[in-house]
Amino acid sequence: SKKFNVVTPNNSACFYFDEKVFCIDDDHSNIEECSKSHVKYNYEICGRYVLNLTRFNGPNHLYARLRNYPDKSKIELNPRLDAEECKENGGIQLKYQNVFQYICVLPDSGKEDLSNKIILTVDEKPYYVYTDNTNIDLCIESSQNYNKEQCLFLINLIGRTDNINPYYIYNDNTNIELCNETSQRYNKEQCLFLINLIGKTDDINVKTIN
Repeated sequence: SKKFNVVTPNNSACFYFDEKVFCIDDDHSNIEECSKSHVKYNYEICGRYVLNLTRFNGPNHLYARLRNYPDKSKIELNPRLDAEECKENGGIQLKYQNVFQYICVLPDSGKEDLSNKIILTVDEKPYYVYTDNTNIDLCIESSQNYNKEQCLFLINLIGRTDNINPYYIYNDNTNIELCNETSQRYNKEQCLFLINLIGKTDDINVKTIN
């Protein structure tokens, strides 16, 4: 119950709008799934209601990054929504193979800590991979399949096939360790895979030499 009619995460369904927390007041809502005091309360369904109302409800819909509270996870996997959020932040969405595989790259505003980010350039301006609007595991730092070198090769591949100016690595980390025999991460098979990946866009045929 609400103590002194105060809405808090303990008694209400709450969400992040951008970086601010907003909670639903049961007294001013008619959505049963969003009321913690109602038998039909369901946070997941409530989130989809709120997402639909804020993003896709006519020409006056709210432009805000909506996330679950408190873990900031996405309400649902929605390529259209990720594309909108990426674009609203001045970014570019790069699509690969199908609608559910894409990478969002944002321009460097100078405010972000890019020490652990994948950095590249677009028209000689620094950009970085924004993982929150990206759905390719190779490019998501928290994924077990994260691989910086393969992600950079993939960005080059997508950039070329989409008639976007080629992307180049912006920082000094230009050595591909997978292809460097002196590196502990050297892997001949993966290196050949990457070479083939890029070679296809340049009409280069790569053969293994035993």
